[in-house]
Amino acid sequence: MELRASAPGKLFVLGEYAVTTGGPAVICATERRLHCRLERVDGTPGLLVRRAGREFPVDLSCDDPRAVEDDVRFAAAAFLVAARRFGIAEGSWVLHPEETLDGNEPKWG
Repeated sequence: MELRASAPGKLFVLGEYAVTTGGPAVICATERRLHCRLERVDGTPGLLVRRAGREFPVDLSCDDPRAVEDDVRFAAAAFLVAARRFGIAEGSWVLHPEETLDGNEPKWG
């Protein structure tokens, strides 16, 4: 089984730091997108995130995102939340985030 998804990038028009304290913000979608491919594979139960030529194993019972390496923390946490919500938190999974939002350039702000 394989699933593919994508989501637009966002641009804060106003309130980028206000949201850190619960305040409002005005945002809009951009033409850049984040793409992700998820596949179920045979093997030991768990999640393997493949990113930038590296592999990051993630325990499916992980409850603390800080236990996951910084490079894939958000992707792993998003998978774990969705997997528990949709009852697929078992099995062996490989997640391939395809990051093209910043075009391999530094993020400025």
